[in-house]
This record gives sequence, C-alpha cells and structure tokens, in this order.
Amino acid sequence: MKSEFIAENQSDIDSLILSFFSLIKFINPNLGKDQFLIGTNDWLVSKTKNVRKKLICVCTDGKIKNTENIFAITKDEALYFAKKITLAEKLNVKGISEIDNYKEDTKLVDFISNLKIFFNDKKISYIPEGYNGLLLLSHDIDYIQTNMMYRLGRIYYLLIYLRLGKFKMFFQNFIHFSKQVFIEKDWKHVKMLEIEKEFNITSTWFFFSRITENKKLFNPNYELKNNMVVDLMQKIKNNNSEIALHASPESAFNSIILNKEKANLASYSNEVISGNRHHMGRFNPKISFDIWIENEFEYDASFLANDKFMDITSTKHFFKIFNTSGNKSLIEFPTQWMDVQYLNFSAYDEKKFKSETFKVIDNAYNNNQVLSMNWHGVPYKWYTDVYREVIDYCIQKGFLICGYRDYLENIKD
Repeated sequence: MKSEFIAENQSDIDSLILSFFSLIKFINPNLGKDQFLIGTNDWLVSKTKNVRKKLICVCTDGKIKNTENIFAITKDEALYFAKKITLAEKLNVKGISEIDNYKEDTKLVDFISNLKIFFNDKKISYIPEGYNGLLLLSHDIDYIQTNMMYRLGRIYYLLIYLRLGKFKMFFQNFIHFSKQVFIEKDWKHVKMLEIEKEFNITSTWFFFSRITENKKLFNPNYELKNNMVVDLMQKIKNNNSEIALHASPESAFNSIILNKEKANLASYSNEVISGNRHHMGRFNPKISFDIWIENEFEYDASFLANDKFMDITSTKHFFKIFNTSGNKSLIEFPTQWMDVQYLNFSAYDEKKFKSETFKVIDNAYNNNQVLSMNWHGVPYKWYTDVYREVIDYCIQKGFLICGYRDYLENIKD
C-alpha cells in the first residue's frame, strides 16, 4: 500500500496517512499514484518544479506554496483530518450523530470544500455517469417480530430526552412512544422486498448472527434457523440482493467472536459475506479496524451519522480504513440516514417523518451526492407506503439505487 505514493521517507506513511490519501482518491479517482507526494519542504520543491498536473503534497517540515496545480498541507493537518474521518481518537463509538453529542469539525468541511475547488469538481465523480445521485439502500434486521424488549426500548428512548435535558421533545414525543409500546407485531421486511422487486432494485440486508458469546440483553434475539428468517433470506436472494453481517457490539472487540458470527451467517445463508455493520454502531477504532480486516470483510458500514447533512461522516465521501501495519484495508461506507433515528428522536409522526426524509433526498439531489439510507422495517401502518414513495421519488430524480455489494466494483482501484 505504501508504494502507491511517492514519499521521501516511507516511514512518514502510516495507516492514518493512507486513509487521508484514500479520501482524496475517492473524491477524484483519476489521480495517479505519482500525484500524491509526502516529504520535506526542500524535497517537495524539487519534485514539483514545472509541474503540469494536479499534485497533493503533504509537507513534513513546513508547507510549500499552493499553486494552480499544487494543493499542499502539513503532515500534522493531514493526520488531524484522518483522525476526524476515521474517529481514530475515540475509545468507544456508539453512533455519531448530534443526539449522541457528535459535532462535525468545521476545519474538515472547509478542507473538503477547498479540495473540490482545487479539482474543479462540482459533482462527486464516483456517482455513475448518467445519474443525478446514488442511493445506497440497506436494512438492519433487528427484529423479526415485536417483542417485550422492543416495547421496553421505546420507554428507554423516551427517557433519554430527560437525560439530555430536552424537556420539550419529551412531551412532544410522549404520545408517539406510548403508541410504539403497543405497536403491531409483524415487521415490514417482506413487503419492502416486494416493493424493491417491483422497482427492479437491489439492497443490502444486515442479519444478526446469534451465537453463545453474543446472547446479550440488548442484542437481537432471533435465530438464523428460525423459519421466518430462513424464508426472508430466500426472498432476499430471489431479489438478487445482498446478505451481510449485523455484527454484535462485543465482536468489535473480539476477532474470534466476529469470525464465528460471520461463519454462522455464511453457513445459514449459503452466501459469501462481504459486509459488516455493528449493531447500534458500537465499535472501538483502536481495536475494531484490525479485527474487521483480519476477518476479510470487503467493506464496513458501522459509521452511523443519522440526523444532519454532513460532508465527511456520511456517504457523500467514502474512505479506506487500514490495519495497523498499513498493508491491508477495507472500504468504509458511512451511513447518513436511519429511519429509527428520526422515529426515535425527531419525526414523531408520519407527516414529520416524510418531511425530514424527503429533505435529505432533495439535498443529495441538489448537490449530486451519495445518500446511504438504512431501514428497519418498523411495523407502522403507514411505513411501507412511505417507503414506496421514497423509492419512486429517488428513481424519478435520477438516482441509481442499489446495495453495497452491487456498487462495490464501481469504486475499487
């Protein structure tokens, strides 16, 4: 991996610098390896004389002058941005949204904006030609049927408002959550698959793989051998959609557990498992990245940014995560939108849910961006009608809609 870039000293390139370069590469995939340079000020000056193509220069002892064809930053700045996009300074992650007290870094936003100006790119170049946007469509299978754990969970989410001091939202959502305690039993996965088949689109379905080591109170409690689960998997395969792993939070800290979960899902689904997303978005960047790569996932989608228009920690940009030695990687597909985040915290009725959801779609359309949506099949009476409207609206707007597996080949080097 390190040989992909021109470096004065190979020791200057670590896993964070590689992630930083990968972010730029995804923004402009046409950049060659000779257009990324890292070294001292004098060395960079000698390498950039009479340059005619765009160069990204990371300076280890100062900063050379920016020109029409040179975009220069210091190594400290590159490491700062890399730590922000990979959440490398976090010990434990549980989602990354405003509700979870996540604040987007304005320096990072400005950096990406300046980078796009440098490349003269108005449109993210990994949106396929002929489309106005990309919708990466996924589903987390947390429940097959409503159980007592789900009902008690609604009370837990309601009480979070009090913990966060959001008293107005507590009273706004009181009736909403009270209704959820008595919600219908049957979830909407099958109906959603029927809608996807009708529109001839694919998606990715993340299944929890229950084993002895992950039978925790907060984890999904269905078994892959359950007849409803078996039938659902077959319907997904019949739609040519993808089955991926909804890994347990504890497997983010234990490679053996993650390996067992992956093998168990592969066995029951008879599919190659390429993707991972941890339940509740819980992982530890200092431990989990090596574990994901060790278990040979092609991509991860555990970065969950759920409730605001973000420029980095969303699928408006992808990046690679590298293992500690920097010789292996996987692609991170951060998730910008989740239905439960809106249903739990801001969209306490159908009208508001639709308003907020279409606002996100319009933002992606107006800015030629990628949008990653994660649905859970929650058993509201109006849920699948809204889902159909969303899919139809995105198609009318000119979005390519697919799952992660079917898109993955488009962004590989």
